Amino acid sequence: MRLTDAAARVAGRLGACAADVGELTDDDLLRLLADTTEARKALELIVAGASAEVARRSSRELGYEGLAQRKGLRTGTALVQHITGLGRADVTRAVDAGNELAPSVVEPGLDIESAAASPAPVVEEWLSTLRGALASGRLTQAQFQAIRGGLGVPPVVRYPELA
Repeated sequence: MRLTDAAARVAGRLGACAADVGELTDDDLLRLLADTTEARKALELIVAGASAEVARRSSRELGYEGLAQRKGLRTGTALVQHITGLGRADVTRAVDAGNELAPSVVEPGLDIESAAASPAPVVEEWLSTLRGALASGRLTQAQFQAIRGGLGVPPVVRYPELA
């Protein structure tokens, strides 16, 4: 929804010709930049979710039946890099963000196509808030990973005021 709304606003501001950016007023130019940023953030979330799913479908346990192997690449990361043109660090960050947004646990030994994901584990309030900020676009993937990596698992049980 965020993507389509932002894309519609961008299209409305640009009209038929994207080369007319120079014709925009200062305020419209800044709104255009804000709207394109919102669309980019929404697209990054889609890339993150898709990248995490590619990685899941390309896991080592699947061997030659994995998605990346069937497409001629060794890993899911390599496949995402090949398709998107992103660097390894960006793909790794996207996979991590995608896993955080939609964590699923597949029982070992089950075929990935037919496996039903077990319910996601109970998520602490602080992590739920952080994931919500990523999903809503208030945080970028890089900001999310910096906070998540920096916090690790805060001792909220010991210090409830940290939440």
